[in-house]
Amino acid sequence: QQFESTDTWDLDLVFSSRTIREFDDRFTARMFGYGSVSEYYAAARLHGKIRDIKVATLALNAEDDPFQPADSIPYQGAAKSTHVAILTTKYGGHIGFMEGSIPSGHFYSD
Repeated sequence: QQFESTDTWDLDLVFSSRTIREFDDRFTARMFGYGSVSEYYAAARLHGKIRDIKVATLALNAEDDPFQPADSIPYQGAAKSTHVAILTTKYGGHIGFMEGSIPSGHFYSD
């Protein structure tokens, strides 16, 4: 029953999504109560939120992450923070820093 069409989303439309943005617009944003995919993406960004972090935090990010690309990394906010440091790598992708079309070997997430 969790994967049935509802008034909130049409699963045939969701599963026909050809991009992540289409999927987020048709499902993710609606699932979590956002009015639009743009509103969801704005809420997911760290920009403007670094100042609220009050514990020591090391943020790891790959510049080629398709979900959080380099232009979304709040370097200036972190530079002003006494609690946040950002470490980036040129490559690594998203979650786990795996590479290749069929990742093999050891990963950061291991």
